[in-house]
Amino acid sequence: MAGSALLPKQPLRCRVREPNPRRFRGGRLRKAPGADFHQIIQIAYRLASEGTLNHRKTLANLGFAGLLLILGGCANHYVAITDIHNQAVPAQAQKLPLDEVTRRISAAATRLGWQVAQEGPIAPGEPSRLRAVYTKQKHIVTVRISYSQAAYSIEFVSSIDMDQDNGKISHKYAEWLANLNLEIARELGVAS
Repeated sequence: MAGSALLPKQPLRCRVREPNPRRFRGGRLRKAPGADFHQIIQIAYRLASEGTLNHRKTLANLGFAGLLLILGGCANHYVAITDIHNQAVPAQAQKLPLDEVTRRISAAATRLGWQVAQEGPIAPGEPSRLRAVYTKQKHIVTVRISYSQAAYSIEFVSSIDMDQDNGKISHKYAEWLANLNLEIARELGVAS
């Protein structure tokens, strides 16, 4: 039972008049995996009804700790929209033909679930470009991957349902971008 992981081993006895933040941080009412705010409040009321917690400040501390759990767990995390610029291609991959670099970048992105397509006509002297779209449930992110035999860049293009506002976006974008960058670097590092 998930709630039994939160039960204190010994009853709490509150003799301290001032709030003590260390009392609940490391010891008796530590949040166990799978525990939620509702379970913590149930334990507090059970302890209060048994007379173990008869001090109002202690109950207030428990309520404040529960509020912090709610605010910390439910807060949507936003990060600045970032791009990856001029990421160096590993030395062994710089000798590969541009078609092979294109194939490897596409393979790396596809392996992670990105849908990749060549983007528009390529002007002479400009880096080649791919458009990659990642869909996770109702969230969609589109990036542009510009590359040459020496370096590649990943630039944000657009998003749907990613809470994009004022240059910030859901923290999931940063995870997906980092994973894409790592997978491309890994794929280009395995040159034959």
